Amino acid sequence: MTGAIAVLGASLWLLWNAEHEFTSVRAPWTGLTLAASVGAFVTVGCVGRGPWTVLASACAAGFAVLVVDPLIWRSEPLPAGVPESCDPGCIGLGAAIVIAGVAAAVLATMGVITRRAAQVIRRRSATAA
Repeated sequence: MTGAIAVLGASLWLLWNAEHEFTSVRAPWTGLTLAASVGAFVTVGCVGRGPWTVLASACAAGFAVLVVDPLIWRSEPLPAGVPESCDPGCIGLGAAIVIAGVAAAVLATMGVITRRAAQVIRRRSATAA
């Protein structure tokens, strides 16, 4: 179940990239798509159990980074003999995968913390009654 929700979150992130790339107008649904992706990763932490929850989110986000260029961005390969240049804000593929994985893991961890906090509140209110 957590893997499916993590894949949903990564898919929503890919959809957000497609909306961002192919529409010239920044419609309200692009922000809603990104927020839904964040919500899906937090939900993974709320419904999942154990470290697999965080790992599923990180893996789904990392895979999404791998496929975003060939599916959506479609960057043109550099011709032979042309040196690759990168502006100071450019990051490599490996760094992008790590950053996305860490972001998804943090969101899933927020979901775990939310679930555990709700459990503590329920226990305290049950013992107080």
